Amino acid sequence: MQVDKHRIMLVDDHPIFLDAIGAAMSRKFPESDIRLMSNVAEARNELGSGTLPALAVVDINLPDGSGIDLIEDIHARGVPIIAFSGQADRFMIDACLKRGASVFVEKSCDTALFYSAVDAVLAGQPAVSGASKYRRIERGQQRIRLTRRQKDVLEGVTRALSNKAIADELEVSEGTVKNHVSSLLTIFGANSRNELALRVRDQRFDILE
Repeated sequence: MQVDKHRIMLVDDHPIFLDAIGAAMSRKFPESDIRLMSNVAEARNELGSGTLPALAVVDINLPDGSGIDLIEDIHARGVPIIAFSGQADRFMIDACLKRGASVFVEKSCDTALFYSAVDAVLAGQPAVSGASKYRRIERGQQRIRLTRRQKDVLEGVTRALSNKAIADELEVSEGTVKNHVSSLLTIFGANSRNELALRVRDQRFDILE
């Protein structure tokens, strides 16, 4: 499949943030073709268009699927990836890098650091000074940030509720709950719902708003 060296794909479900990143990339690469996507479906449709981007910047938390799974799909096509998220715990960073992201950058970073990450990834460099290539955090100090909806789903998992039961209780689709459970398994480094519930019950993590 053809690669357009001027095309950059940005995937984020927050319109204001997506526009800001798009503007930043346009300033850095005035001749670039910036493609903005707000969900997994739009990103996969773009990947199937016949022309691949030179770079993909992907948010982890997306409304219709896992950003980490999307990273794996993009990586399989040979496109370099920057994982970009406000949630930067060790398990999330590990998962992004294992699925194919070249580097993980926090949304709280300044523009200079983001530009440095872009330059490094496009140059094929393995690390970016100041970016979260791998954040070492002692397990006893690990603090994981969850959205309110993730916390609601997690509570249902600890009560041994099925995805359908959680969906009915929260008045959301079963697919939405499934996506949240998948993200929670990654965040907590668990291989099953039972292991996830045990990790939470053992208070091995401090959950924040």
